[in-house]
Amino acid sequence: MTNRAFANNLLRQREALGLSQEDFALSIGVSAEEFAAWERGDAMPPLDVAGRIASKCGISLDELTESHYQPKMRFGSEDGVSESEKQREWAEYEAAADRRYTIGRRIMLAVLITEIISLVISFFFQNILVSVFIIIMLVCLWRGQNWARYVFAGLCAFAGIMNFIRLPAAADFLPALIISIAIIAYQLIVAALVLWNPCVDEFLSEQNSR
Repeated sequence: MTNRAFANNLLRQREALGLSQEDFALSIGVSAEEFAAWERGDAMPPLDVAGRIASKCGISLDELTESHYQPKMRFGSEDGVSESEKQREWAEYEAAADRRYTIGRRIMLAVLITEIISLVISFFFQNILVSVFIIIMLVCLWRGQNWARYVFAGLCAFAGIMNFIRLPAAADFLPALIISIAIIAYQLIVAALVLWNPCVDEFLSEQNSR
């Protein structure tokens, strides 16, 4: 599940139903402020609330979270769907979300550990302040601060550019050249993971909603 995909689908569904944010929020038993945050993509609802939203819109949870989904003009609940099928769908959805969360958590933990290790290496190969700020942004991400992912990606890009600039100076010493190239590749991969990996997105969404 991604914040942006969910937010876009939620907005389209609310507009298709012809409801205001306040009316929709009231109908599913949440505050208008919470609903507005979900529709902006700043946070994600708990799974039970996501289920109520899907039921209100007359669609499945998968449809509600798919980025390519277009709203269906169904204005009732999921009539004709057995309770056992709803429970099975819910269990499958919850299990998939849990798997993505676990994988995302492991990725973020691995990134945090490697960034701490790179803090030592940075004494020789890059600006130590960049590594310090990267670690601070990772801690902010772990605490559910979604804005920090963009600052983190920017810092990774800056670190990669700094090492790229230093490549000519390292060309005469093969180990330094290899390490510089490895750091550039690592920073690019980590930035891409934090920005676009769905498992990391699931983890950050859950952290943000706690």
